[in-house]
Amino acid sequence: ETETQRVLRTLYDMAEMGLLSKETILSAYVRYKVQGSSEKLLKRFCQVERDFLKILQETSPDADREENVVIDLRQVNQHLIDLGHDYSTPGSLSLVLRGLSRDGKGLAGQKGSVSIKSRGNNIFSIMLHRDWESLQKTVRIRQQAAYVALQCIQASLQGKVSASASLLVEFTLEAIIEGLKKDLVLFSTLKDPLAAAERALTFMHEQGVIELQQGLAVFRQAMTISMDPEAKGKAYTKANFEPLKTHYSEKNFQVHVINEYARCAIKKVSVALNLVHSYFNDEKEEFVQRFFPGKEELLEIATSEQSYQRIVEDLNNSSQESIVAAATDNNMLIMAGPGAGKTRTVAHRVAYLLRVKRVRPEAILVLCFNRSAAMGLRRRLRDLVGRDMAWVTTLTFHGLALRLTGRSLVRQTVETPREDIDFSRIIQDAIALLKGECDVLGFADGQPRDALMSRFSHILVDEYQ
Repeated sequence: ETETQRVLRTLYDMAEMGLLSKETILSAYVRYKVQGSSEKLLKRFCQVERDFLKILQETSPDADREENVVIDLRQVNQHLIDLGHDYSTPGSLSLVLRGLSRDGKGLAGQKGSVSIKSRGNNIFSIMLHRDWESLQKTVRIRQQAAYVALQCIQASLQGKVSASASLLVEFTLEAIIEGLKKDLVLFSTLKDPLAAAERALTFMHEQGVIELQQGLAVFRQAMTISMDPEAKGKAYTKANFEPLKTHYSEKNFQVHVINEYARCAIKKVSVALNLVHSYFNDEKEEFVQRFFPGKEELLEIATSEQSYQRIVEDLNNSSQESIVAAATDNNMLIMAGPGAGKTRTVAHRVAYLLRVKRVRPEAILVLCFNRSAAMGLRRRLRDLVGRDMAWVTTLTFHGLALRLTGRSLVRQTVETPREDIDFSRIIQDAIALLKGECDVLGFADGQPRDALMSRFSHILVDEYQ
C-alpha cells in the first residue's frame, strides 16, 4: 500500500469502529443516457471479459498456477466476433488483461490474478496466479461491485439532468461502500468492502466507463508538476537543443571511430592502437584530419561509410538517391511507371531511416498492394539491414485492415470458411474505425485513429492506388 492508501485504510477502520465520521468526496465524468452510455459500456465490457475468460480456459484448461500461457489476441478477438461481440477489439482485450493483472493489488494486496507480458503484434504471455475457478470468482465479484458502484454514482441524477456524454458527478467513497453493503448477495462474498469499492472504481476508470477526477490520487500515486513563474511565457530556442545535438553528433562520431578501429585492426594492430592513442590524447580536429581526411560530412551520419554506400550510393540513380536521403519532416508522392524502381526505392528508404536516421523499426509501416510485393520487399530489407527488418511492419492493405479491426483468418471454428470472408467489407470496416464511426470498445472518445496508428512515425506505401 502507498502512504495515501494506508491513511485511507486507517481512517476507514476508525470510522468503522465509530471513532470518527468522514466523507471522502470523489468526482467522475460519466456518459449518461447517450449512445455508448457508461451503463452500456460496463455491460459490454463485462460480457466480453466473461467470454474471454471462457475461451482462455478452453484453450488451456490444465494450466497450473505460475505457468505461462501464450495467446494471440487477434485470434481470440475473432472468436469473440463469431460469438456476436462485434464491438470487441484486441485493444479492449488488452484492457481486460491489464484489469486482471490489477485484481488483488492496491488496497486488496500486492499480487494480481495474472501477470502479463506483451510479445508484440497482439501476442501476450500470461502467467496465472490463481486457478481458473478462483480467477473467475474474483472477476464476478469485481464486476458486480462495479455495477453497484455505477448505480450509486448515478443515483443522484435520476430525473434531474439531461442526457450528456460528459457529465461531471460528485459522490462519496462512503456512499459506494454503503451501496456494496446493501447488496446482501455481494456483501456476503466481500472480505474487504473498502478494497472492493476501490477496485470497482479503478476498474471502470481503466475501461473508460467513467473518468475519475477528484480523488483519483487517493487510489493511484500522483505526480505534481510545478511551473517556474519566471519561465512563464518563454519559448524554447535553438540554443536549448544544442546540448542534445552535440550528444547525438558525438554518438555518430563514435560509430565511425569504432568502425575505423576495426578496419585498421584487421590490417595491422599497431595502426589500430595508434588510432586509440590519438583519440584519447589529440584534439578532435587533429584526430579527424589524421584518420578521416576529407570525410567530415560522413562523420555526421549515424552509420558506417560502407553501410551508407550500400543504402544510398549503390543505387547509382540520382533521382532515387535524392528520394532515399530526403529529409524526414515532409511527405512525398513519387509517380513513376512500371519497372522504374519504386519498390527498390521504398526498401532503400526504409534502410536509410533505420541505419542513418536511427528510426526505431517498430515505428515504420510499409504497405504493399499484394502479398507477393510484401514478401519481395521483406527480402530486399533483409539484404540491406539484416535482422532489424523483422520489427518493421510490412503488410498488404487487407493485412492492415485485418490488424486494425482485430480480425484473424485463422479460424477457431469451422462455421465460417475462409471463402465467405468479405475482404472489401473488412477494408470499409477499417476505414470506419479510423474515422471513429464504429461502436467499439477499447478507445477513448474520438481517438481510435491515434490509438491504432500513433506508434508509426513513418508510413510508406508501395503501389498507391
